[in-house]
Amino acid sequence: MRIASKHSPVPPARGLAARLSQGWNLPARRAALAAMLIGGLASPALAAPQQAPEHDLVFTSLRDGIMQIYGARGDGTATRRLTHTSSPEMQPTWSPDGTRIAFVSFRSGGGDLYVMNADGSDQRRLTQLPGLEQHAAWSPDGQRIAFVSDTPGRSGILVVPAAGGEPVAVSPPGAEVASPVWSPDGKRIAFVVAQGGTTRIMIAEPESGATRLLTQNGKAERGPLWSPDGRQVLYLHSGGRTEGVNLRLADIESGSVTAVTDNRYLNSQPAFSPDGQRILYLSNADTQGGAMNVHVVRRDGTGAVNLTRSEVADLDPVWSGDGAHVYFMSFRDWPGRIYRMHADGTGLTKITHGPGQDSGPLPRPRIAGHSPNPGSTR
Repeated sequence: MRIASKHSPVPPARGLAARLSQGWNLPARRAALAAMLIGGLASPALAAPQQAPEHDLVFTSLRDGIMQIYGARGDGTATRRLTHTSSPEMQPTWSPDGTRIAFVSFRSGGGDLYVMNADGSDQRRLTQLPGLEQHAAWSPDGQRIAFVSDTPGRSGILVVPAAGGEPVAVSPPGAEVASPVWSPDGKRIAFVVAQGGTTRIMIAEPESGATRLLTQNGKAERGPLWSPDGRQVLYLHSGGRTEGVNLRLADIESGSVTAVTDNRYLNSQPAFSPDGQRILYLSNADTQGGAMNVHVVRRDGTGAVNLTRSEVADLDPVWSGDGAHVYFMSFRDWPGRIYRMHADGTGLTKITHGPGQDSGPLPRPRIAGHSPNPGSTR
């Protein structure tokens, strides 16, 4: 696969991952749209930027005319560009120890996985497949990265050593799959698989090669997310037009399912608090199908609160590493900025101010013994 000329869109992803990005996976949809609008000729990375203060937040931005990856302190200060190409760079994700960042780049002609140091240095190509590789997920020990490939004959959930090497498939041959995520103990990977005209959550064990379905109720299920204790998987359950899209928790051992939300509206983009007791999510229930707002709910489904109460869309909610703050992207300041607030919804502050859209905030993982920068809340 090659990247098109500057007058043509980036070749689209194929398969289940692409279809999911057109619906519930809003950040992926936005990234793909941006790539289509601004796709250019691939070019080598520019010279590495000068030494700058350590950052505790990464995000993507169109402020320089093309989607690139940026870093900043937790309060939005000391912002610096980490990638320097004329091709789209997107989907950054921290290594568990906060020292490296995996991301998707089109600089090599197709969508490939790259890894760089936290300061943007030593950017290395990790995958060499001709198709699109995306949605990187680090193993808890930081030694492996799972991802989705749409390369014919090599499509599926693949796992590659973080230091480089040959990817190995862990999903069933020929299956349409999406959204890999590692269990906290690193022994299993949950992902979405298309079966029987719908989508289900499947669990794979990379070491043994075994796979099994976690959900089998005939409804569409997507977006798996492990609880921090590894006992449950949170996912999105679609009941159709009359039942909405809601959050469900499935017990790994018993298979029992708990409803976290239960309404006829759209509830999506969940994120567990660091202690696993609360869940952030987007919902348009309070706006009766209107703008998506950031909500929080207890793990057992009680105590749901709308934290943002905005008339315009909020997206990409994430916890700070210490659980004291929430970051999200909002269209209340066009074309989209990143905001930070206390976990109870107070102290709302806009922390990015670039000329283009800023999205996908991701705080650095909290690391024992490390003192964050001033203004950081990780």
